[in-house]
Amino acid sequence: MTAEAAIHSAWGSYTQLVGAVPVDRVYTGLPPISDEHGANLGFDYVAIEVKSEANSERTSEGTRLFNEMVSFRTVSESYDNARAIDKLIVDSFNAQEIDTRHVNILDMRPQGRMETENEDDGVWEIVRDFEVKVFTPATA
Repeated sequence: MTAEAAIHSAWGSYTQLVGAVPVDRVYTGLPPISDEHGANLGFDYVAIEVKSEANSERTSEGTRLFNEMVSFRTVSESYDNARAIDKLIVDSFNAQEIDTRHVNILDMRPQGRMETENEDDGVWEIVRDFEVKVFTPATA
């Protein structure tokens, strides 16, 4: 399991987040453009993506400690909805730990935020970056 998959999995444990964006509207990596029937997926949704990895260390036991920059990309037709979802993401994931069998997130801290509006259709996108400290046990 990757760090972004662990974060995606943890999404369901945050009631307010699920109320704003259900788990099936959260994607790991790039979201699909349409469903299996070719219909547009619509809005609101969040994509969780790794932007970069740095400072990787591997121990003699096979464990690995590293930092990743993970982005939450919120897409909505409403600026107010996008901002509210972004705030819930920060409130829910700031300083959080997530433990799974294959990857442990030791800490998450918000780093940067960028917002844009698509001039053609008025859709808003807010990208919130988090620095994520990750530990993978030797059994992963």
